[in-house]
Amino acid sequence: MDRLEPGDPKLIGPWSLVGRLGAGGMARVFVGKRGTQLAAIKVIHSGLANDENFRNRFRREVEALQSHQSPNIANYIDSNFDEGECWLATDYVDGPSLKEEVEINGPIEDNDWNRLASTLLTTLAELNNKGILHRDIKPSNI
Repeated sequence: MDRLEPGDPKLIGPWSLVGRLGAGGMARVFVGKRGTQLAAIKVIHSGLANDENFRNRFRREVEALQSHQSPNIANYIDSNFDEGECWLATDYVDGPSLKEEVEINGPIEDNDWNRLASTLLTTLAELNNKGILHRDIKPSNI
């Protein structure tokens, strides 16, 4: 987790932001705190948050996420779809991504790789069976 940058919000909905996880073309992702609970808070860029068609699509994606709870995914906690402030809170997983793990420790051992691949494929199949398509599978998201 990185420090908040100048210009980053301090609050999103009921969440006090305590750090930054990353940013992409669609959103910035922060760590938020509400009481003792931590969450990953995906904050949609304002240009997209002000687009009603995008908000409706994002709402459908969040509703699909709400319908599936699993120990193998960052589960839904909270969300908001108001114009100008569109965000999603999911479980915060404190640990390195697959990308970071490989960069720090090198290639994954065969047994660990087989377990990771099996869990990933099983989880994706579960999501697919519920009609949920993950559109951003990459090492930095695992």
